[in-house]
Amino acid sequence: MRRCAALAALVLVAMAVGRVITDSVPVNELATKPFVRSGEVGRPVALRYADVGVTGVRAGPHLYGADPVAAAGQFLLVDVRIVARSESTTLLGFSLLDRAGRRYAPMSRGSTCPTNTTAPAGVRWYAVFCFDVPPSRLEGMVFEVAKGAFDADGSRQNRDDLARIDLGIGAAESKEMAASRTAWRGQFPGLDQMDTAPVKEQPGQEAAP
Repeated sequence: MRRCAALAALVLVAMAVGRVITDSVPVNELATKPFVRSGEVGRPVALRYADVGVTGVRAGPHLYGADPVAAAGQFLLVDVRIVARSESTTLLGFSLLDRAGRRYAPMSRGSTCPTNTTAPAGVRWYAVFCFDVPPSRLEGMVFEVAKGAFDADGSRQNRDDLARIDLGIGAAESKEMAASRTAWRGQFPGLDQMDTAPVKEQPGQEAAP
């Protein structure tokens, strides 16, 4: 009888502990979250499927590619280098996050900037991702890379490696970038490093909106 009572007490204690864990640690949420690997500009982030690094960040109001375009806010160009590990890998999840958690998708409007890319295995693959963002949101921007696209709720990035790279844009840098009038060139991804030289505009020439 005592043994049964002790067993019942242990069961009750286990249930109580389980309830506390469930209430304080949302198991389902934790089980589906991506595995975030943090990084910074100039230092590659090792993911399960690729090494991903940001080699530079630039800003300006004009972008030249298939057709010249003008930013609604300010273009932020993120220069990226990817080395896929064991096989050719398609990456769909490129985005920016500001300090308030707002997410910005890359744009391809009238340019040759990609919204995703497929990196061949074992070689350095370069791409420039272009974002049209409000100038007031530049400070503290973070660049995210994942194999799956974020979509509406981020579910396609569940339980996978995700790089979250601090672009190093502080208060001084954000003011300088917001004031930049430099025009840049959108480019297709490839094996060669991107041409990061500014476009030479004629005096008074502006990109078409």
